Amino acid sequence: EGLTLRGLNATALQVHPYVRMRDSELQAESVRWDNVFMQFSAARISQMQGDFIDKVGRTDAEATIASSIPTHLKTRTLLEEGKSIPEIMEARGMTKWTIITHLEKLKKIGDTDIFVHLKPEKTQLAEMAKAFKNSKELTLAPIHRTLKGKYTYEALRLARLFL
Repeated sequence: EGLTLRGLNATALQVHPYVRMRDSELQAESVRWDNVFMQFSAARISQMQGDFIDKVGRTDAEATIASSIPTHLKTRTLLEEGKSIPEIMEARGMTKWTIITHLEKLKKIGDTDIFVHLKPEKTQLAEMAKAFKNSKELTLAPIHRTLKGKYTYEALRLARLFL
């Protein structure tokens, strides 16, 4: 179990010449832009930041409010609208794994009614529930092996929310 590295040798640690060249170019470009920005006054930088915010469409206060809301609660709002996991993934720009992590956080605070519409199909849930019960564990790897990979880890995590 766990991560192991095999075949680590000098070749494995080499950097491709193109990558080395691009890295040098990007490093030089970074220094160049650093020198350019050093010539701006604090007032000019502040003005440029304001212009950027205007183009993006958020005020500083809106950005602060948006960033202060825990991310799982933003997912909760979409769940309240009856959105599916793929719809939430698209709306939030997040992976299925992350969305299920949000569901797990919501379950911990007792907020399970809002995602009941995501409950796996009855026979699938019964099969996964039986595997969890027989293993006496809630970890995923033994269940995944028991079910011979029939369900993804994400499906198992989702099912576990309803046990």
